[in-house]
This record gives sequence, C-alpha cells and structure tokens, in this order.
Amino acid sequence: EQSPEFGNAVAGNYYMMRIKMSKSRNRPNITLGGYDGFQVTPPQDVATFGVANDGTDGNFSEHYNRTVRETITMYSRPTAFGPPVAGDATPSIERGDGLKMWNGSSFGYNFPYTPPYYHGDAWCDLIFAPSETRKYSLDEILQEVQKYPYYTRYWDPATHDAMRDLTGYQSALATRLILKDFLKRSFWAVKGLKTRLFLGKSAKKRYLCQLVLKHLFRMDSKRVLFISQEIHPYLPENKISSTTLALAKKTNNSGHQVRVFMPRFGVINERRHQLHEVIRLSGMNVVINDMDMPLIIKVASVPGARMQVYFIDNEEYFKRKFTYTDAEGNYFEDNDERTLFFSKGAIDTVEKLGWKPDVIHVHGWMSALVPMYLKLFQSENPIFKDAKVIFSAYDNGFDGTLGPKLKAGMEFDEIDPSLTEGLEAPTSVDLQKLAAKYSDVLILGEENTDEVAEYAKSIGVEVIDGSAFMDQPEEAIKVYESLLVESDAE
Repeated sequence: EQSPEFGNAVAGNYYMMRIKMSKSRNRPNITLGGYDGFQVTPPQDVATFGVANDGTDGNFSEHYNRTVRETITMYSRPTAFGPPVAGDATPSIERGDGLKMWNGSSFGYNFPYTPPYYHGDAWCDLIFAPSETRKYSLDEILQEVQKYPYYTRYWDPATHDAMRDLTGYQSALATRLILKDFLKRSFWAVKGLKTRLFLGKSAKKRYLCQLVLKHLFRMDSKRVLFISQEIHPYLPENKISSTTLALAKKTNNSGHQVRVFMPRFGVINERRHQLHEVIRLSGMNVVINDMDMPLIIKVASVPGARMQVYFIDNEEYFKRKFTYTDAEGNYFEDNDERTLFFSKGAIDTVEKLGWKPDVIHVHGWMSALVPMYLKLFQSENPIFKDAKVIFSAYDNGFDGTLGPKLKAGMEFDEIDPSLTEGLEAPTSVDLQKLAAKYSDVLILGEENTDEVAEYAKSIGVEVIDGSAFMDQPEEAIKVYESLLVESDAE
C-alpha cells in the first residue's frame, strides 16, 4: 500500500480478483464452450465419457474417458451430504468432439449438497468499481469490494454465459457491461427466469429493455445518501438512530451504494469506534454568519455492516461531551449555529467527494436545512440536481426554540427573507415543516408528527407512514425505487 502505484483507480473501470480454493486432481480440467464461443475452465470436476459409433454411451478407451477426479479422497460417499441427484439420464451438454458431460450421483457427484471445494474448486470473485478517479486506500477498496462478492462452485454452459463469468457476478456492474454486448446481439437471456427479451433496432425498444433490467429485475445499483443527526451504535438506541441504521444497512445489503453522515458529537468514543480523520478532505471551511468555521471529516466502519459513516466535526460546535444539552439539561445556545453548520457541512463534503447520489434521505430536525439548501443552491450542480430528496420527521424535538442566529445565518447566505419568515425563534416542528416544504416525499418516522404531516399535505408533498420502517426497512427501499422509476419515466 505504500507504493505510489497502489490504489490508483479510474472511474468507469472495473478491477477484479479471483480467489480459488482447490485441491489436487488427476488431470487438468477440460475447457467448455461458453456463450459466444468463449472457452471457460469450470471450477468443478468434469465427468466425460465417449459416445460409441452406434450412438450408445460408451467407455471403451482411455481416449474417451477424460473424467477429472480428486487425488486425495476426503469423503468416500458424496450422497452422505444429501440425497442423490440425477444428471446422467439426460446429459447436460454434448461436446463437439463426441464427448458428453455428466454431473449426477451415478458418477460420484452431488453438487447441490457437497461442500464447495468437494468436487474441484470454489471461486470467489471480488470486483472494485471506483466511483471517482483518484488514489484509494486499501481500507476503501476492501469496503467497496465486500459489497459484491460472487461465489462460484458450478458452471454449466447451458445456463451461464461468458459475460457472467468475465464479470464474476450478475449485478449492476455486470449489467452495464452486458448491455453493450446485449444491444449489439439483439437479445439477452435473463438467468434463472428462462426468458429472453427480444429487441429490434428501435431505440425506444432498447430504452424500454434497459428499464426492465434496471427496475423489474432490480439489477441497477443506485446511490443513497443518508444524513441523520443520530445513528446507532455511535449514539444510544432510539427511534431515529435505530431507523437510520436499519435503512442504511438494508439498502447497502440490497446491492446499492450507501453513504451516511452524522455530527461527531463529543460523547462519541473515537477510540472505541475507530474514527479517523479523512486527510484528503481536510482544509475545508463552512461559513456561518460571516465566520469561517473549520470543517473536519472523520470516518468509521459500522461493525458487521460493511459500510462507512462520515462524521461532521468542528471543535467549537462538537467537542463538548454532550449532544444537545449540558449537564443540567439546558439546551445549548448555539444549537442554531450547530444545525446550520451540520447541514451545510454535509452537503459540502458530498460535493468534495464527487459522489453523486440518486436519493438523499434526511432524518431529524438538526438535518432539516439540507432539503432547502439543496433546492436553493444546488439545483444546477451535477452532483445533486437529479437527486430525489426525502425527509423523515420524528417526535424527538427540543423544548423551546432555537436562537436568532439560524435565520441570520440563512440570510447571510443570501436566502430571500421571505423564505425565512417565522424562523426568528424556530421550534423543532417549524424546522421539520421547512424540510418537508423542500422535499419530494415526507416520511413520518413515528407518531405525534401530525402537524408536520398536515402541513406537507396542504402544499402537495406526498406523505408516507414510515413508523414501521425500523423493523421493515425493505419498505423504505420500495419508496426509493418508486421515486427513481418516476424519474426515469419523466
């Protein structure tokens, strides 16, 4: 990793590694003809026998018996792992040289039940698809490739095509490669569905087919940005911290790309959670009421989730060992400036990363300025202009109001005073109404958010009950996908 050549990646390229676990064989494995004439050496041992001149199956000479076997027998009876399987009655493929391949238990194979390495190799393909052209650290590379492991133990030319084996897995990355070849050949077989989508020369048909691949089969990876004031395990479990974690994990595990942002409150134990500063993002400032406030970005990996959380930090606003109140339970007077700093800092950091989100899901009152600042200042920015914005309202607001520096800071940023009316001393409900106003969808994260919901409905913003999303995060992903389908239809 210390080499200057390490980690230099170009956006749009794919970097792949195949890891093989294998054992010794009595002979090199044969190659099988793949899709479009590609020759593939499969991971599994292959049993091949000759066909006699009269058309009957035979085993009449060594020339016609090229069966590949292990040289060290680990288990003498493969059917001990599970019931025997057929495979010899109807050979799966006939080779051009007169040999046929069998894979049933009659020939000592039991692929559905034996361990991956039992009959040959087990493959694990790792694919790294950089989102931007730059130098990546080993941790960044591993964090990305862990999203796309593809495991292979059996390869059959009848059901696998060469493009699948070249890319290593069937997903968004593979889809983009396949589409180039797909549109030239005029058809592509969707694995597992035994269905072919036929295309003519019509551009409209090609476009519709891409939509089918992207949305019907959910093969296109999207980018979802989460901006939340609290996330578990960095802060105690509650409705907002647990919901944000559940949605981000489920979205990430569904094959989409995820980025998560939260404030770096002083109560977060940096050593325990292994936070470290992102040096390449250093040197940024956020202007708050004509003052340049240093923006420090830190990052940590969520245990067991294979995703990272970015922390917005500033010593003036977040070094204190509390979240919103002091030791006596009094709300900090500068919560207005902290709110402004966090919202602007998150937007600036995403822009600096060059990471273009498809969906931005904002949670809680301290993040409430994000939708407004995106709509007013980033509508022409290529990073944000196509993103759909969702705001989740919660009943976890603060008592009383924020100070006057919030409105002053917004007007210093040249927001029209007519748009900041009523924000001289805003309540948490006021902030959540403001967020709903500039969002595409309002999600009610829990009960007692009726006032925000009624306001959103009155101005034509779609309102969705998301109180069960913490336990059913897949329902939130449906909301994301529905917004993206509408966007493509437009």
